[in-house]
Amino acid sequence: MEIEINNLFLYTALLFVVLVGLGELLRRSKLTVYVLFAVLPLMLIPYWHLYGDMDLFKWVKNFSIFGAIFWMTLIRLTKLKNEKWTYTLMYVFVGVNIIEAVLWDMKTIDIPSILNIISGLGLIFFLRDIKSAKVDKKKPHDLLSPNLNFHWVIWYTVWNWLFIYMAYPYSSFRHIGVLGAALVLSLLTKDTWLQARAYTLGLYLFFRATFIEAASTTDIISRTDSNVALVISILSFSLMAGYALNYYKPQLLKLIKK
Repeated sequence: MEIEINNLFLYTALLFVVLVGLGELLRRSKLTVYVLFAVLPLMLIPYWHLYGDMDLFKWVKNFSIFGAIFWMTLIRLTKLKNEKWTYTLMYVFVGVNIIEAVLWDMKTIDIPSILNIISGLGLIFFLRDIKSAKVDKKKPHDLLSPNLNFHWVIWYTVWNWLFIYMAYPYSSFRHIGVLGAALVLSLLTKDTWLQARAYTLGLYLFFRATFIEAASTTDIISRTDSNVALVISILSFSLMAGYALNYYKPQLLKLIKK
């Protein structure tokens, strides 16, 4: 067991480093983006069907993320960046992926699931001020989403990890590396979390579908611990409450003054 735990930490750390490195590559190479998320996924559909351990949720998840990455890259590198509706569609992708997870959580009705459902809906509700999204004029023309501040990003990160822990506990530990990579990339380049999250998640989904045996070598968490789920769900719900309070703080102060 000790060896397995050591391998789990090593694998997660390696995954984190690789995703950070490749995430930086994808920022700078549109050819790599198109090959990894457009050409190869279409070519690999038969292989994934036979060997990728794909259920309906995974098929929808993979291709919705690949589609979002392709669209995001077109916005970054073409004249689409000048059209505001293109950014709205990008945020629709975000909302749809959150809804997918919320619907999955609805399959189990207990306190952690209910709190996570509410938290997920809260994330969608506060996907506001999308008009602030833009493409940086400087190379490599990053997609900037300043409306998704650090509090929202941390809230999303906790919420998403809990969803994975309850739905796919065996892969929950490695997703610390996946979620952490996007977080670090967004800290290295301000306001790029949405771009970083799309690229790093897309890379992981591609790897998981293509190299299922390698991806599952650290699957030692076989079930969800209800106490852990409860603690994390309370944390996620608290982050939502804090975000809402801060968002409506000006209105609340006006009411207090009256």
